[in-house]
Order: sequence, then C-alpha cells, then structure tokens
Amino acid sequence: MRKSPWTALALVLALSGCNAAGSSAPANSDQPASGALFAPNGTRSIAGTSGTVVLFHEFKTECDTDQQDTDRDGPKNEPAFIDAAQDPILFAGQANPPMQHVHTFWGNLAVNPNVDAATLLASPSTCNMVGGHQAWWIPQASIDGAPVHPKSIVVYYKMGPDGFAAHVTPFANGNRILAGKSTQTEADFAQIGNWTCGNLPRTSDVPDACPPGTDLVVRLNGPHCMADVTQTDSATHRSHIVYSSATTHACPADHPIAVPMPVWKISYAVNGNNLKNRLRFSAMNPDGSVGPAGRAWSFHADEIFAFDAARFAYLVDYCINGGRQCQHTGDGPHLTR
Repeated sequence: MRKSPWTALALVLALSGCNAAGSSAPANSDQPASGALFAPNGTRSIAGTSGTVVLFHEFKTECDTDQQDTDRDGPKNEPAFIDAAQDPILFAGQANPPMQHVHTFWGNLAVNPNVDAATLLASPSTCNMVGGHQAWWIPQASIDGAPVHPKSIVVYYKMGPDGFAAHVTPFANGNRILAGKSTQTEADFAQIGNWTCGNLPRTSDVPDACPPGTDLVVRLNGPHCMADVTQTDSATHRSHIVYSSATTHACPADHPIAVPMPVWKISYAVNGNNLKNRLRFSAMNPDGSVGPAGRAWSFHADEIFAFDAARFAYLVDYCINGGRQCQHTGDGPHLTR
C-alpha cells in the first residue's frame, strides 16, 4: 500500500540531515565537487573559446527522476517525487485545501504548506546545481487515467525568450514564481510553452503519437521582469514578476528590471496513439474547485526560489550576462557548434 505523500515527506525530512556517508551536511552540499572551476568571488580565463558560438546565455540544473539519478549525493537515497494535493503558494498554510488538485513536487522535498526560503536553504535537493535548493511542482500527469512521473527534468535560468536582450539582475530568495495556470487556454499556453517528440514541430498540443524511441517533451518559460527584485510575492502571486512583451521583446515599463527566466524542460515516456486524448493533467476550475483533468495546454509550473546568494549572483553575471552557456557547476561556455 502506498504511504501518504506527507508521511513520506516526514521521513524525508527526518533523514535529510544525513547523506549516504553519514554526514550531517545536506546531501547536495553547496561545496563544489573537487576540481570544480566555480569561484563566486573570483575570475577565471577560458581557453580555446575564440570563434565559438553559444546559442543560449544560461545555466541549468538536472534533477532526479524515477528513472535517472542525477544529483550530487552519490546513490539515490531519497524519493525523486512527492505527489500531493497541496500548493504552498496559492494555498499557503493549508494542510488539506478543500479545493486543490494533485501536484507532483520535485527538487527540494522539504516542502510543506508553510515552507519558506530558510527551510529550503537548510535542506538538500535532488538536483545537481551547485548552490541550488529550489522547490518546484507541476500538475500530476496521467496516461489512460494512471499517474505517471517525468522521465527527465532540466531547469534552466536564461537571459529571456528569443529576441530579448537586457542586463539581468538576480532576484531574492523566497521568490514565488508561477508559470501558467490550469485554466489557461491553448492560445495562452502557446505564448509560454510547447510540446514535441523527437524532431516533430513544437506545438501547443501534444502530437497524436511520438515516433518510436522518442519521449514527449514540454518546454515552459517562466516570468522574468520585476519592479523590485527584493519583492518575493504579491497579492495575486503573479503581479510581482511578469513576462516581457511578445511584440517589443522588452520588459514592461511598470516592471522594467530583467531577471533570470526559469525554463522547465520535462520529458515523459509515452507510447501508442491518440496522445491528445490519453494524456491529462490534474486541474482546477476557474472558481478554484477541482476540475476534470486538463488537456496538454493546461500544463503549468510553480517555484519557490532558494539559492546560495553569492553563487546565484555569480552565475547570473558569469553565465547569463557574460554570454555563456554554463553547466550545473557554473563551468562554461558549453560549446554548442
């Protein structure tokens, strides 16, 4: 019998102070791996980069899934996901919200209805980003009515969408970030996300079927413009951090500060035909009540940001503003062609 996800969470919290070696440090310690080039307060030269082309100004983190162990604590000794009808942003402080659909949580598993940045910063992550302790959640996916977890997860922090060019400023720990919502239309989703399989075109809905040997992949852009980088929330949980203009490719006048844009790239292992009707995501109705499972364009993502402040500032400056496509340790540029 499956245990309650929050019972499992209590076990995670009880064990999170110890890693596989019995250390009291969090499993994904902020100490860089031996030989890592990361130097938050220093500079370094990059040899052999003349004439290279970097496609994206970004850094990224890869996260554990049921199929993959990507974090930095050695053998996987924690669950990759927690599924629960909770939302620490929209229903903060409510242990059992009366109107809430099921989310799949990953990254920092020390989540609870009252979670804050201090709790996250003191807890391990199932992702491999040096310094990162973020908590993320997405609507629970199902195929033919059976819940399914992602096969792989990569989260990027980027300059912004195509055509966007600005000096990017780090935001504060505890920032609440909502990207999309379950009640959005297909046209709404198309402004911030897309689906694809293999080499198929990126579209606002899933294809009827994925080519053999390929996974279904969703990409979702988060908001990336603020009026005050120290503000971590707002009454709507959205108005403090918004999207840039799709036409001018600039931040709006009332939110003029460009901040790192989170981008979620998540894949699902699916097979067979008629995916448009078989794939569903837990959803809410406009009035907040639990609704019927949503179509692919109802996909959305939430984040509570928690990151070693010095490292985050360094990665934003070195990778994003420095025009480098960095890896999870801050190494870069990653040569793409």
